[in-house]
Amino acid sequence: QSKNFLTYKGETKSVSDWAKEYNMKYTTLDCRLRRGYSIEDALTLPTKKGIYYKSILKSRRKVDFYE
Repeated sequence: QSKNFLTYKGETKSVSDWAKEYNMKYTTLDCRLRRGYSIEDALTLPTKKGIYYKSILKSRRKVDFYE
């Protein structure tokens, strides 16, 4: 159950609520977290894949979210 909730900047919400707040699809956020993105990256990286997006991904280190 605790995997359904994220704490970011001191605030805890469900993955669904965070997705709504950051105007992204739930599945996008969930997939990013399962792939090891940090919570900040999962919420703030652009959702469209392009040159800018790919350059950001290369410069960010992924972390293991689900242990």
